[in-house]
Amino acid sequence: MFTDSIIKWQSNKNSAVIFSFCSLILLFFIPYYILFLILILAALLLTKNYKIILAIIIIGFVSFTNELIEEYRIFITSASALFLFILFFREYGFTFNSYPKAPKEFLYFFTLLFISLGVSTLFSPLPVYGIIAIARTLIFFLIAYLFFSFLKDEKNILVYLYAICGSVIVTGIPMIMDFIQLGFEYYFSRVVFQDMFDLQGSLGYTGLTIFYMAIALNVSFFLSGKFKKPVSKIILSLLLLFNIVVIILANSRGGIVAALISTAFILYTIKPKRMIKASLIAVFITGLFLSAITDLYNAVDIYLRWHTVGDREVYWQMGIDVISDNPIVGLGTDAFDKFFYNYAPSSILGHYKTPSGVTAKPHPHNFFLYYYAENGILGLLSAISLFVLFFYYGFKCISLTRNVNYESFLLSVTITGIGLGELFRAFIEVSGHLTYGYITRDLPFWLMFIILIYIKQKFQKKDVT
Repeated sequence: MFTDSIIKWQSNKNSAVIFSFCSLILLFFIPYYILFLILILAALLLTKNYKIILAIIIIGFVSFTNELIEEYRIFITSASALFLFILFFREYGFTFNSYPKAPKEFLYFFTLLFISLGVSTLFSPLPVYGIIAIARTLIFFLIAYLFFSFLKDEKNILVYLYAICGSVIVTGIPMIMDFIQLGFEYYFSRVVFQDMFDLQGSLGYTGLTIFYMAIALNVSFFLSGKFKKPVSKIILSLLLLFNIVVIILANSRGGIVAALISTAFILYTIKPKRMIKASLIAVFITGLFLSAITDLYNAVDIYLRWHTVGDREVYWQMGIDVISDNPIVGLGTDAFDKFFYNYAPSSILGHYKTPSGVTAKPHPHNFFLYYYAENGILGLLSAISLFVLFFYYGFKCISLTRNVNYESFLLSVTITGIGLGELFRAFIEVSGHLTYGYITRDLPFWLMFIILIYIKQKFQKKDVT
């Protein structure tokens, strides 16, 4: 007992010294309003209720690291990670035996993943990019583990879910401000007009997964027994409406389809008859409005950009061409965009180059092709293994909780539905799950994943006992 007290005291003392040193550095480099937010978070560290801090850290990782404040991204990310480590050592100290153990399936997956990244980097013509990507991925999974270590009960799960929904609000408000300022036509042409407008929102929100994940979570909240009061239903309805508006403003066709897939799976599993009726009614009403209102039909046609759908085949072919030239070990980890212009036809170069420079990081618009092209055969196996492992946990949790605990069953169904939406996105996008440690895009998916791990461990123990 005395030894543990000394360890805890030493841990708090070290945390205070580290925090004081970092605060002095931040004071000279970041604006006062960001420092103010960091100080609020620091003040919360003095309390014993770490749930609020975790929620703020998640929102900070996901919503406050975009292009709007790009010059301060490193400070926000570093501060969020620092607070997370302080929380962890305050909770567990340096008694390594008390640290939560990662499931062995994940250890196998991580071994395969890092071997594939290491081999590809070893044979890469640009190994420095691979080394940086590996280091970033290691840091990301360490952060994901810290979030996993705080999952001790259902209340912490709700903190993570609420934080994802809160991230949509924080991210969505600037987008709505832009839409009000610019109007429909200019807003959805913002990439073309980006040099003409000072936008409040980011141009890179198209690939964010929080928008469709939050829609699925909102739907599950409606089905939960925890939100039966009329006031709760009204708040959920407003949040869902806000979320739908934001995902449309994000201009993410893949995210919209992923939201429909996730929601359909949830409703079909929980309320199959209502889901079928609702789908038929929605299809009928949508078709009626589109056929009756010409302007609405034209607006939807412009929004969906049907003429660009065929471009996906061009990107996929580029991925196949890279694989043909590098079939065993790949082109090199995080190297695809460096060789993109050697394979890209002139017809799509304009999508990435404007008078102001390069607008995005090119990729083959397919996660499996992307990992195969960069990391070879082992990379493809890693990409496939990720989703195999996810759905193994998802459907196992559904099986364990069915007719045992409705709330956990509903959550298992919801997260598995989110995984189905993410699997669809994996065939048309590359980010959102395993993008070499980019926290903003990948963290929400892994928060869902670690919740599944918690549910499986909890109810598997009950089965054993």
